[in-house]
Amino acid sequence: MENKFLVCIDCGQDFVFTEGEQQFFRDRVLAPPKRCPGCRVAKREEMETRRNETKRLLPDTKQCIQSPGINNGREVSHNILV
Repeated sequence: MENKFLVCIDCGQDFVFTEGEQQFFRDRVLAPPKRCPGCRVAKREEMETRRNETKRLLPDTKQCIQSPGINNGREVSHNILV
């Protein structure tokens, strides 16, 4: 097995997918990476920022609300935990 060069889906740059990384991904039945290491870090930081913003915007309550809905033409009520 040899090192492979892959193209990052975000920045379009080639990056090396080493023999050791290939073995790691194969052992864990993972798909090869789509992003270069730099873009992976940036994507992870972006997701963490979004997660934190969502937590900040949503109230931290554990109350149930009733949500009316329609199921096959019949009115139903759903309990939603918020």
